[in-house]
Amino acid sequence: MERMRIVFGHISENNITKPCVGIREVASRSGFSQSRQFSNGDDDIVVVSALRTPIGKAKRGSFKDTFPDDLLSTVFKAVIKQTGISPTQIGDICVGCVSDPYPSLTARIAQFYSDIPETVPLSTVNRQCASGLQAFMSIAGSIRSGICDIGLAGGMESMTKNQGASARDATRFNPRLFEFDNARDCLVPMG
Repeated sequence: MERMRIVFGHISENNITKPCVGIREVASRSGFSQSRQFSNGDDDIVVVSALRTPIGKAKRGSFKDTFPDDLLSTVFKAVIKQTGISPTQIGDICVGCVSDPYPSLTARIAQFYSDIPETVPLSTVNRQCASGLQAFMSIAGSIRSGICDIGLAGGMESMTKNQGASARDATRFNPRLFEFDNARDCLVPMG
């Protein structure tokens, strides 16, 4: 939670710094004001949009019949609309997830649903907790190192559509797994 508090503190409107070269226009079109609280530098990395879908209950909530690629695409399209960027300006996409059995495929499909061209590279991060934040850090690193000027980062999960591993799949796993409490707990879906 502390990590989340820090990240969300960075994306509040009062903490937005002067955008770096390459996204200066995006930040101004998005209506973000420049803060005098921080010094401005050419290597500043600025979040110009932070959107998400609402949360529903697994197996019975409002999104129980919605596929993760549709949810992710909805957010991608909204970010593009809110920022006013052309999808061709995106230099890299990284999506974090844990339970999707084919995360790169799901995210790439969402990319195409969002009219982001195939020339924009996409990767996924599988991290046991905070995979979306890890995707964000990956994109920030790409921007910082000059790989791209504009990136798109996010996270996706569907506790209904992607149940992940479970005890019923025991034959797929090393039998030693059940001898260690922490290892066995890996079979419990996150969420």
